[in-house]
Amino acid sequence: SVVWKSILGDALTGSDLDAVDELCQQALGGMLSLDREAFEERVDERMVTRLSDSSLRELVPGGSSQRVTWDNKEEFARRVVATRLSESAPQLRAIRRGFNTVVPIRCLQLLHWRELEELVCGSPTIDVEALRRHTVYRGAFSATHPVVQAFWEVLRGMSQPERQQFVRFCWGRGRLPLRDSDWTQPFNLTAMSATSSSSADQ
Repeated sequence: SVVWKSILGDALTGSDLDAVDELCQQALGGMLSLDREAFEERVDERMVTRLSDSSLRELVPGGSSQRVTWDNKEEFARRVVATRLSESAPQLRAIRRGFNTVVPIRCLQLLHWRELEELVCGSPTIDVEALRRHTVYRGAFSATHPVVQAFWEVLRGMSQPERQQFVRFCWGRGRLPLRDSDWTQPFNLTAMSATSSSSADQ
């Protein structure tokens, strides 16, 4: 969401930190949920945050020596989120300029960021029937072969994350093209002949 919202000029929120550092978001949520007694016992932080390159950045001047307290914990969380979401700002501005050379940003702003993501990357939903329409069978396989029928049945029974992992394993991508016309290569199912070694039993 960070990339696509930045291209469209949409404001980033705390929930977008999940795409950057999910563990950081969980840690902040856990800290903010503590009662005062548990907070005083467990939290020993300074007003700094660790960036993606493992470097530390002060959230306020002299932050490395300023403790996070019960009174400033919400300010700390806000500053961590803002700092982490802005650390890639130069790169995101460059991507936005690149998009603008192909499609004017003012036209893209008619889209929701999820729509833009799908247009560029394809749908995150793996449609088994779409995959079937663009499958080529090789060797002894055909659309009616029992092994092929069993294959599609297993794939239909998979969850979406499992289907994405399967497609990524086969194609190196976790999504299918958005439209039938976007498919530039078919999905291949090839029957491999079994080989036996005459020396296997010797």
